[in-house]
Amino acid sequence: MITRRLLLTFLVSILYIALSAQTADNITYVRYPALNSSGTQIAFTYQNDIWITNTSGGEAKRITVNQAGDKKAVWSPNDKRIAFCSDRNGGSDIYSLGINSGNLIRHTYHSSNDNLSDWTKEGDLLFTSHRFLSQIERESDMLSVSETGGTPKRIIESLGFNPTISPDGKFIAFERGSCRYSRENYRGPANRDIWLYDTEEKKYLQITTFDGNDYLPQWKDARTLLFISARNETYNIFSQDIDDYGQTFNSPKQITEYKGEAVRYYNISNDGSTIAFEKGSDIFIINNKKQINKLNINIIEDTHFTNSEYKTFTKNISEYDISPNGKYIAHIIHGNVFIKHNNSKISESRQITFSSAREKDINWLNDTVLLFSSDRNNQYDLFLLKSDDENTSCIYDAIEYETFQLT
Repeated sequence: MITRRLLLTFLVSILYIALSAQTADNITYVRYPALNSSGTQIAFTYQNDIWITNTSGGEAKRITVNQAGDKKAVWSPNDKRIAFCSDRNGGSDIYSLGINSGNLIRHTYHSSNDNLSDWTKEGDLLFTSHRFLSQIERESDMLSVSETGGTPKRIIESLGFNPTISPDGKFIAFERGSCRYSRENYRGPANRDIWLYDTEEKKYLQITTFDGNDYLPQWKDARTLLFISARNETYNIFSQDIDDYGQTFNSPKQITEYKGEAVRYYNISNDGSTIAFEKGSDIFIINNKKQINKLNINIIEDTHFTNSEYKTFTKNISEYDISPNGKYIAHIIHGNVFIKHNNSKISESRQITFSSAREKDINWLNDTVLLFSSDRNNQYDLFLLKSDDENTSCIYDAIEYETFQLT
């Protein structure tokens, strides 16, 4: 007699409990830090949801609970809402959530993926999307949509990524170039550089000329721009001073000095006091004294994913065989063996095998014995299945009480 179903349920339960018992010491893959205006609170992505905690660390609060992917949070200027990208309705669109009210607003509805980058003081959400020139250009359109709704519009004619507006509204910083961020050692014509658009003079200014990647511009203040660069072989955060005309007047200053494991993503508070960045599987905080500390997060809430998933299959049978007496059909679905009555009025199929191996080549030896092959022992072997119930030789009935023999 086999009770594999009970054993499988027990093992899944143990794994579920182990994964759910998260502590501050084993939280990993925390991504996309986003600071509020004063740098006292931080939002981040964990388990595909948005969470909030203090920048001093401690217990985190989950603010989105959805099995879709929610990421790249941006705080509103008054810190009352958090905008983020989510694929909960298909493609990546932009949503915002009231931190205290829980009121959720969807801001974009296009079938292309929208990538959020900034929330301006005037109440516009800046983002990039392939909407107008996706057939001929690799770079994205840079657009804005009002926080109160409406149709998105292009903010400048150029194409690029990660637009962000200076605190005084004079410059829009963005990146041009289509090299993947993951190519840290790339040097060549597809590299990303930081550019400015002067909203008063209506002209473009190139800020960086390094032949590798410079990306993710953000404003520390109206005349200080931060970005990530691999100019010293490892991605680190740099700052660049500019004048009132958008011209640089010194070399970029390196803020982080890591070798090997790189800074992947970062965010700076609106008041310029605090920087949060992502490195490895952790988030680090740089305070106004330029001290760097790992953010210790305590997550005590359970995962919102169910530990079991039940599906009903009505198609995709890969093979089948009818018993010699014509009463039963053995068939394979997703590599497992099932048996059902050869009667359209009885629809239930009973599952025999529950392994991760692939079962195939089913054949009835006679009306009460079924053969099939399986690679559960790392090679294809032949297995025999028959009832082990003294009261019935019917495999279909034996499955209900798990009184069958597999050899």
